[in-house]
Formats: sequence, C-alpha cells, structure tokens
Amino acid sequence: MKLYIDTTDSEKIFIELDGERFSSRSKVKKAQALLPLIDKALKSKNKDIHEVTEISYNLGPGSATGIRVGAAVAQALEFALELDRS
Repeated sequence: MKLYIDTTDSEKIFIELDGERFSSRSKVKKAQALLPLIDKALKSKNKDIHEVTEISYNLGPGSATGIRVGAAVAQALEFALELDRS
C-alpha cells in the first residue's frame, strides 16, 4: 500500500492511501496532526501501518516548515518500517 504525504499547504494536511485522499485542517502544529491523521486513515480502511510498502511526500513548493515536517515523518516511517528509499 502506498502512502503519500503533503504538508505544503499552510492550512491543511493531505495524505493519500492507495489513491484515497484524506485531509485535516492544521494551520499550526502540523507535526502533531500528521501522525493521528495517518492513523485515522489507516483505521478507516481497516489497515495497519505495517501494510504500507511505499512512502512519498510533496517536495514543494509550499511552506518550508511544512515540507520539513512531511519529509521528516516520511523518512522516520520508512526507517521504522524498514522500507527501501528509492
């Protein structure tokens, strides 16, 4: 299952799980809102984080801080799930 993370918008966070889009309002504290959004989306699809096989994220343009949040979470999840970064 593919996870796509987009934290470049100044008002919202977007993720996609196998093409299905989920979003959450988050003008501030994106780092605190992103993981709960991913968890909620996975639960709504009756999936587990260990079923994620590929992670990508939006590189911009957009909020520099937002981009860093998305990149950091994506890379941390890749490391934790032992996914290859290609």
